Amino acid sequence: MKRAMFKLGRAFEIESRSDSTYFRMKEDVERWAADPSPDWSFSFEEVEDDRTLGEGEETGTQIAVAPLLPSVSDDFGSSEVLASLRTDLELRHEPALRAGLEI
Repeated sequence: MKRAMFKLGRAFEIESRSDSTYFRMKEDVERWAADPSPDWSFSFEEVEDDRTLGEGEETGTQIAVAPLLPSVSDDFGSSEVLASLRTDLELRHEPALRAGLEI
């Protein structure tokens, strides 16, 4: 997943919530790549273990990548590329989509 996010944009944010845990992290890809440390891990901004869902909260994971790399932004601006991507995702991930995965 990390490799895909690195290929899409310059920064990303992940927020994930289960029935009992929560985490959020943000990463600036260029700053992370420039760090000479051999540590290839990411830091969480927030972590909550042993928690309950609040009102209006739902379980799931959201991933946002922004800003997109120019070539990716151009691709997402093409209706043909989006149609091809949609078809490919539907075919490859049919069971997960039927189980509730939203892309």
